[in-house]
Amino acid sequence: MGKIFMLGTLAATATPEHYNTCFILDNNGDYLLVDTGCSNRVIDNIEKVGIELSKIHNIFISHNHMDHILGIFWIMRKLSMLYKKNKYTGKLNIYCNETVANSINLIYKMLLRESQSNIIDNFINLIIVKNNEEIYINKNKFIFFDTLSKGVSLYGFETNVNGKKLIFLGDEKCNPKNYSLLKDADYVMHEVFCLEREKASMGEGALIHSSVEDVAKSLNDLNISNLILFHSKENLEINKKDEYFKAGKKFFKGNIIVPNDLDIIELN
Repeated sequence: MGKIFMLGTLAATATPEHYNTCFILDNNGDYLLVDTGCSNRVIDNIEKVGIELSKIHNIFISHNHMDHILGIFWIMRKLSMLYKKNKYTGKLNIYCNETVANSINLIYKMLLRESQSNIIDNFINLIIVKNNEEIYINKNKFIFFDTLSKGVSLYGFETNVNGKKLIFLGDEKCNPKNYSLLKDADYVMHEVFCLEREKASMGEGALIHSSVEDVAKSLNDLNISNLILFHSKENLEINKKDEYFKAGKKFFKGNIIVPNDLDIIELN
């Protein structure tokens, strides 16, 4: 059975209550960690969903923003300690675009002790993905693609889980040039920043990202079965799960899933 373990669901600023957006895709026991958030809390949240960090051997980092990449250095540090004690075996494969790879290569050698970085050199594989490249990860095919972001180089992917087509789009609104990729998908993971009524008070982030209503309207005609909404601004004054669902269902005929941190999404 396929599952998504949502380790965090927030946009750039993590809070004591919630973590940045990242998740583990579980394809029948094969794990892929997607993005890492901004701190060592990613390690805590992996453990909270019942997965041992030592079981993580494949990571995809979508782009070079701090709320998606900084957690990798805490993971590498922890794994270097486990590796030294023979509690982490095999390789850590990090799939990413060239910009992300360059940052990781530079930063971990600067931030960590030489003894730690030397250990990491023994088990790390940085694998640069190209637009429309097919890569098999644990025998599961992933098609990585450029999301045509207006900002940094940002990649998403398409994969199949138990016969279900799953698309991950990163954390910017979907470029219409990529709509053809989404048509007839079983699951599409798309960022939302806020409700439409909140946009005026949300500042620059609301201009870069989407409202719930924006996404629901723009993707409604693509015959998507399930729309997973994540990467939102925190607003403790509303029940995000209920409010986002109600706002989206006014315009989207498929199912809408609004996860909280540590929720598990069953991919049926």
